[in-house]
Amino acid sequence: MDTIRLTYLFWLLVHDYVHKKKWKVLSIKDQEVWLVNEQVNPKQMIRLVRRELDWAGELRRDVEKAALVFEQLRQRLHYREVKGKNIYVSQYPPVDDWEEIKKPIAANQKKKSRVYTVILTKEEIEKSSVNELYFTDQVEQLELHTYLIKQNIEQVFKAQTEQEKALFQYGKPFVTYILLGFIVIMFGVIEWYGSSTDIMTLIKFGAKYNPAIVDGEWWRFLSAMFLHIGLIHLLMNSLALLFLGGTVERMFGTARFAWIYFIAGIVGSIASFAFNASISAGASGAIFGCFGALLYFGYVHRSLFFRTMGMNVLVILAINLVFGFVVPVIDNGAHIGGLVGGFLAAAIVQLPTQKRSKKSAYLCVCNSNTHCCFIRIWFI
Repeated sequence: MDTIRLTYLFWLLVHDYVHKKKWKVLSIKDQEVWLVNEQVNPKQMIRLVRRELDWAGELRRDVEKAALVFEQLRQRLHYREVKGKNIYVSQYPPVDDWEEIKKPIAANQKKKSRVYTVILTKEEIEKSSVNELYFTDQVEQLELHTYLIKQNIEQVFKAQTEQEKALFQYGKPFVTYILLGFIVIMFGVIEWYGSSTDIMTLIKFGAKYNPAIVDGEWWRFLSAMFLHIGLIHLLMNSLALLFLGGTVERMFGTARFAWIYFIAGIVGSIASFAFNASISAGASGAIFGCFGALLYFGYVHRSLFFRTMGMNVLVILAINLVFGFVVPVIDNGAHIGGLVGGFLAAAIVQLPTQKRSKKSAYLCVCNSNTHCCFIRIWFI
């Protein structure tokens, strides 16, 4: 009966952490639950274990293994520091001395995850406040409540997982496919009337050409996004748009993606106009805007970002930026402008499920004569 009571208490304890203290469930396995509190710094992580403890040596080995897992989770979730705690629910403590195990341990010398160990025994539990059901002699009633509490925690974990998946599946990539089709059509039209590598043909069809823009042809900031110089340029940007654009449109939805794409593309064209006198064309600025939108997602959902796509996005982005600085013909001004424009555009429209913010920021805009003005951007 004591074993049944302690198992009931174990799941009741987990229930309190999840529902009253609002801790997030990281995993559930048999009678072992991992929870995290992301609302504080350093981040707090708890491992709750229902286990009967016999010897201190066995407990020490388990704590040392758990400390390694705490550190692995810290790295995977990209927390700067973690304060961890092992909470064992056991009828009795180890029969031999385990005082040394109470001291905090760290998985490595950097000590970014420190783990404390606590044992809740039957005697200690009965000294604390427990509800009346804990002392009942009705075994079936106690087992039923234990089962219901466990089911509730598992449902919370399942709902949490589905909610995270839904963040990546909000919309379908309709606009992405339309943009791809239009880009391919424009490439075919240019090849029909001349050549996509011919400067005069590119200028005729709307490439970014600084003298023409100075004369008032501002529409080139937009039209240049749909032109590409050569088949390799077309294929590289089309593949990038297919994967990056499709991902961003699924996360932000069609309308928001269209806003992010065009704002990033225009900002990229403006940056190219300001920092690059050469003729240029391509969807690179808008595509880097997709990177910017993903970075904004990482800013809002930092833990989820790094658990899923985070490191891949950062590595690919870094490679592209470095490649842009190394290769002279690449318009890195458009890339960086699109990246910044995409992040700001995403911050303005925000994620579909994100609570609306009333924060604002100031964007400094300067011309070639170093005259500057500040534009206030509201993050609605």
